[in-house]
Amino acid sequence: MTAPHRYRPSWTVEEFILACANGPVDESRLLMLMGSRGEGKTTGWLWACLRLAERLREQGRGAALPVRVGVVRDTWTNIERALSVDALVLSPSGWLKARDVSVGDWLITEDGQPTQVLGVYAQPERPLWRVCFSDGTSARVTAGHLWAVEGRWDRECPGPRTRRCPRLGWLPAANGRRIVRTDQLRERLEHTRRRKLAWTVPLVAPVQFAPRPVPVDPYLLGVLLGDGGLSQPSIRLTTADAEVLASVRSCLPQGVSAKAVAGAKYDYRLVGTRGRSNQLLDALRRLGLWGRRSPDKFIPDDYLWNDCGTRLRLLQGLMDTDGSASRDKHCCFTSSSERLIEGVEFLVRSLGGLTRPRGIRRFAPGEGHLKGTHWIRHRVPGLKVTIQLPAGMIPFTLPRKAVRLVGRRRQPRRFIMRIEPAGHGPAVCFKVNHPSGLFVMQDFVLTHNTALETLKEQRQKGLRIDL
Repeated sequence: MTAPHRYRPSWTVEEFILACANGPVDESRLLMLMGSRGEGKTTGWLWACLRLAERLREQGRGAALPVRVGVVRDTWTNIERALSVDALVLSPSGWLKARDVSVGDWLITEDGQPTQVLGVYAQPERPLWRVCFSDGTSARVTAGHLWAVEGRWDRECPGPRTRRCPRLGWLPAANGRRIVRTDQLRERLEHTRRRKLAWTVPLVAPVQFAPRPVPVDPYLLGVLLGDGGLSQPSIRLTTADAEVLASVRSCLPQGVSAKAVAGAKYDYRLVGTRGRSNQLLDALRRLGLWGRRSPDKFIPDDYLWNDCGTRLRLLQGLMDTDGSASRDKHCCFTSSSERLIEGVEFLVRSLGGLTRPRGIRRFAPGEGHLKGTHWIRHRVPGLKVTIQLPAGMIPFTLPRKAVRLVGRRRQPRRFIMRIEPAGHGPAVCFKVNHPSGLFVMQDFVLTHNTALETLKEQRQKGLRIDL
């Protein structure tokens, strides 16, 4: 079989193997077979064909394979569906670089559960695009990478769709989402009125990490990270809410109690029994939090990568102290610690919510100078993050804050704002064993896997390769 010089979308795996078996098996041969439209693009199944063809040529069996036309259709549309190799993807044990993912690994999918990787398809260097979202997150992908999106009409009239978009040929999925390529989406954004609020991507459900033992109750740790003093001779807590104080006392380890500081209306010391070590203080030392001032506080990994209940209780402790709720049902968290803000963002996004940080100038307690007869308080740089959680998930236990969220029904949405060039680089695409085809990448962004079929799936459709 002589390899043509033009790309043939109707080629099957067998035809490609036969073509490679009759000539040298290397990348230059592959590029020639792809033709002028190839431009160095490869797919996982093409490389698998090369390996099979090399074995066939060594065994002299290149002409023994049957040719079955139409098994693999429109190969070209599957070539560019990949993300940058430097992108992070979420596994049950933590973040992984896309370049380090292998067949058989586990990734987190749309429903927050792990699923297995069926295929990994490396791509050579190619142009990349940055997809920017309304919450400040972004993703670097190729022009043909797939997304599951919803338009205004899809959100207002949810349900199954059977029609294609006549202009672009977008094929909606069974749940009403449209599966589109990045280049199609970019073209549509350029011609859509109010394009900044036109298309959204789905949000991940609360991620189910494996439970881990923790030395301090998660709500108590959240309160201490918010209004606790961890750099003084003893553990201090400042709160004016009786409900928070009662919750803290119920969470204290055995032998530790909250005692009011003499002369201070809202200050308390968390002390142990005289003659015995303070179990809470020992636990904070093991977590690396003891001695940390406000700008240096952080959330330990054992709390971030824990089950949903632990993460929600920790978030509630943080929000009851340094969080706020406005009358229009918006929630914010304020801190001077960048690491603590990043931890709160992780908690919210892993619970199916959205965050958007912004810099502020906040008052520093006890710092200022006297100007005439007035005390001028000093402002220091701080961070404020807006929080949106799914309807029905309340980030407060404090009644005066939680009551402001009663009746909140609006679900958080991640809008696609713009798509811009992001340089060149190698890419990789995955095939996951999940009906939705979605998996979680960095910043808990849900993206679609490749449309390539694995050799096993092709074989189930009638392709037989007997080596």
